[in-house]
Formats: sequence, structure tokens, C-alpha cells
Amino acid sequence: MTSDIPLRFVEDKYEDAPDEVKKKFDQIRKTRKGLYIYGAVGTGKTHTAYALYRQWEEERKIEIQKERDEISQKLSDGTNAISLEVIKPRPVAEFWNMTRLLYEFRKEMQKSSDKSLSDNLILYKNLLFIDDLGAEKVTEWVEEVVYLIINTRYENNIPIVITSNYPLSGIAEKVGERVASRIREMCDVVRLGGEDRRLR
Repeated sequence: MTSDIPLRFVEDKYEDAPDEVKKKFDQIRKTRKGLYIYGAVGTGKTHTAYALYRQWEEERKIEIQKERDEISQKLSDGTNAISLEVIKPRPVAEFWNMTRLLYEFRKEMQKSSDKSLSDNLILYKNLLFIDDLGAEKVTEWVEEVVYLIINTRYENNIPIVITSNYPLSGIAEKVGERVASRIREMCDVVRLGGEDRRLR
């Protein structure tokens, strides 16, 4: 949810995102193609991704509220258990930093056999944002997790938005050509240029 946005990114606005990114992002529901945004350190990839995330959440909240209002109007005998289930709020996006995601997966595995976070995220049906793919230390387990997330969305034609410091050739070297190839097919690729904003 937008309330989970870290303090540094809460002011990021959709209108400030690069025009090429916005143009492709606006077509996601129609084309079912996600976005792969890459560039050097400090070029604003994470800021851009959070701006897109906020926009997606806000638009979907409006749509969901309209759906709930329409359903409420059609109920003639008051709200019952079935209608409450139909109109209850539902998550419309998830945003994860890749390193943090893997950290949470490991904690989950160490605590018990309950794999609710990993299973739910791998099977997640709505828009998923993965920030900083390629920053993680690569092991066979990491390769497997990344492949499962990407391949499940690839097979089911579910969009994803990814940021990375690496072009897809670099992702192929880090987590495998199978992952890079699927991202190449399922995402529009956009490079962000410019100098390091943090140093500036």
C-alpha cells in the first residue's frame, strides 16, 4: 500500500517520471507488458518506480471504490456476508526491494515450514514492483527464487516492473539467461541516463 512507501520516496510524483516511462506504464493493462528500468547508480530508478507505484495504487483505489459503490446500489436486501466478500478492499500492487525480499524469504525458511510470504508472492496475481534486481549476492538458491518469480509471471502473462543497475546482458550473467530472456520478452526496456543525483 502507499502507506508503506519509505519516507525518502513519499513525495515522488508520477508527473515527474520520465515521459518514456510514463508512456509505456500507461499501456500496461492493455499490452500486459511490464517495464524494465535500468541505469547507473543514482539516476533515479527507485524514485521513478515509487512514483509509478503510487500512481497505480491511487488509480486502482478509485476503480475499486466505484465497483463497491455499484455493487452496493444493486443490493436490495442490505449487505450480507457474500456482498461483503465481493466488495472488500484487495491489494492491487506489491513493492519489494530485491535484497530485502530475499532476506524475508530466508527468515521465513528459518522460522518454520510455513512459506506464506514466498508462496503468496511467487503466485501474486497483481502488479509487482521489484527494485534493484542484481544487487543481491547470487547463489543457486537466489537464482532459483528469482527464476520462480519471473517465470510464474511470464507463464501467466502478469506484468512486472523491475529496476536494476544492469542492462539485461548483466542480469543474464548474474542470475541466468533464462531470467533475462523472459524479462526481455515480457517487459519494455527503458534506460535512465544522467549523472548520479546523490552526488550532485
